Amino acid sequence: MKDIVFIHNLAIETIIGVFNWEHNIKQSLIFDLDMQWDNSKPAENDELELALDYSAVTDLIQVYCAARQFELIETLAEKICQMLFKHFPIEHIRLKITKPDAIENAHVGIVVERFATSYTAVGQ
Repeated sequence: MKDIVFIHNLAIETIIGVFNWEHNIKQSLIFDLDMQWDNSKPAENDELELALDYSAVTDLIQVYCAARQFELIETLAEKICQMLFKHFPIEHIRLKITKPDAIENAHVGIVVERFATSYTAVGQ
């Protein structure tokens, strides 16, 4: 079974970019996460504590983005995946980060997919 818990259109203002002018302003990023999670266990007895806490996932991403500054959204995406695997027993993450104001008349960004088996921090 491949259940997905998703968080889409999470808007976060953060400092990101390679140009000097970007190092001093906050810019909008839009996060779309699809996380593989077995929902059969929480659904069996309606047990909230067995469900993936998407509020906790969202809070963690917001705090992380507020505390750090990167030039590349690629780096940010990788670090967020590592952090989520460390804090939650997620099997797979598909993360899309859109930087809507980077290019006039277009939304640009990246999509990464990562598996927990690629990270040694899982289960520690």
